[in-house]
Amino acid sequence: MSVETVKLASGNEWLSCRDVLWYLSFCGFAIDYILRINLSLTIVAMVAPRSEFVAIAQCTQDISATINSSLSKLLVNSSSPTNVEENTIIPSLGLAESQKYGSSINDTEYPDRFSWNEYEQGLALGGYYWLHWAMQLPGGILARRYGTKLVFGLANFIPALLGFFIPLFARYHLYAFVLIRVLQGALAGAAWPAMHNMTAKWIPSSERSKFVSSYLGSSVGAAITYPISAMLISWLRWESVFYVTSVLGVVWYVVWYYLAYDRPQEHPRISEAEKAYILESLGESVSHDDSQTVPWRAILTSWPLWLIAIAECGNAWGVFTLNSEAPSYLNYIHGWNINAAGMLSAAPHMMRMVFAYMFSSFADWLLRTRKMSITRWLSSDLSSSIYDRWDDGCRCKFRWNARMHCRLESKSRKRASRYCKHRCHKLWIHLSYDSRDSDQ
Repeated sequence: MSVETVKLASGNEWLSCRDVLWYLSFCGFAIDYILRINLSLTIVAMVAPRSEFVAIAQCTQDISATINSSLSKLLVNSSSPTNVEENTIIPSLGLAESQKYGSSINDTEYPDRFSWNEYEQGLALGGYYWLHWAMQLPGGILARRYGTKLVFGLANFIPALLGFFIPLFARYHLYAFVLIRVLQGALAGAAWPAMHNMTAKWIPSSERSKFVSSYLGSSVGAAITYPISAMLISWLRWESVFYVTSVLGVVWYVVWYYLAYDRPQEHPRISEAEKAYILESLGESVSHDDSQTVPWRAILTSWPLWLIAIAECGNAWGVFTLNSEAPSYLNYIHGWNINAAGMLSAAPHMMRMVFAYMFSSFADWLLRTRKMSITRWLSSDLSSSIYDRWDDGCRCKFRWNARMHCRLESKSRKRASRYCKHRCHKLWIHLSYDSRDSDQ
């Protein structure tokens, strides 16, 4: 590859096709998460408040060990929440400690609520993930056969269309609502593995760590969904959350359809210098025939693949639980209003995106300058060295909860550096498979 080609393709272009692809995929993953978690906060406004004093029952356990003596004077028989006056205010919280379950939502402002119990709310929140996992492998296979442009695009577009029907189906029956969420989750499950296929055909190895930071569009999607949902619920009604997020998904798909292409060779507006740079950097693996059979036996007997699968299960368990349950927990247990719950639920996701981009850019710089040949171990060492400690007794004191969320953000930094390493592992497996096929 000539020096002139590298300069033209990687330095002098104001906006290369690879840059456009980064922005498209970044917004695509943001849409994926917006459609995924728009219910997490909205369900607080959808469900009728309960009569139990859940917040005060949880927050006054062992009160003498967690708050100072001046606050203890406000409580009478702290272990019994029913003895607290209805209008008692704890200064450190700025909230009425006697708030009832879900009482931060005004019943007169949101009359159309559902009497779903905790089990039924769990069905609504968890339905998205029931078949989501099952589409991980088919999503990659479909992308290899039909192209990432089609698979990734429809994996966001169809769930966005289904989102318009969520309010209607929710009023009809709980199970109809759950069915919509199951369909959304199943279709969206193909999005992430589909993008690996396009990344392998567009991005040179020295730029891959930075490009997979576009996958962290999911964190930005989550970070903006919580506060925007809270504002929409406050200004309009809970139905508006699903309508607005669905419109965003449709708009993204239109842009994706006209600007995204599966291969550099198919792009009508790519410069010859950039095309030559990509093809020479990737070699033969971008032009081989996609009709080969899948080596199922090699896949099922691959220890690295199973280790990545196990690691991903552990990672996803915590992330999805936090995404789904954090707003309800902050509202019902801590008694925070829907706006505060939305802002605090968003904070860890934004920090995750910021630090992932920083770490990935640093890793690419190490590869380009040949200071390190493999950066995944550096990512692990950096993430493990970051100080991470959870404080006990955060409970109801607001500044203690703020410290807890700072720890969550620190945790997100650790996950950010690991994230780029983890995604690159998947891409190397995909490229190894492609290269082996091209040699046969």
